[in-house]
Amino acid sequence: MSMGSPKSDILDAIKRERRGRRWSQATLARFAGIGLPHMSNLENKKADPRLTTLLDVARALDLELMLVPKILVPAVRALISAKAADGSSPESGYLFTSSEED
Repeated sequence: MSMGSPKSDILDAIKRERRGRRWSQATLARFAGIGLPHMSNLENKKADPRLTTLLDVARALDLELMLVPKILVPAVRALISAKAADGSSPESGYLFTSSEED
């Protein structure tokens, strides 16, 4: 799935999720507890986000950032795909890894 850097991919996923919810940047910024200019800079990749900011933004979208042991990546991908396929989860199931060899 990864075309750019993991950071860039995560920021793209956040933007897609926000748009999928039909939220404005201002709405997401408010729920995440950050300023609108900072939210805009994050989505446009003009700012380098802190981990705490990524966590706050992801959680405002009901998403979680987590570390998954590499050996479990295939199982996690399968769970995400199954949940999206049966409609019990939003279609956004983002899993980013450091390589495509997983």
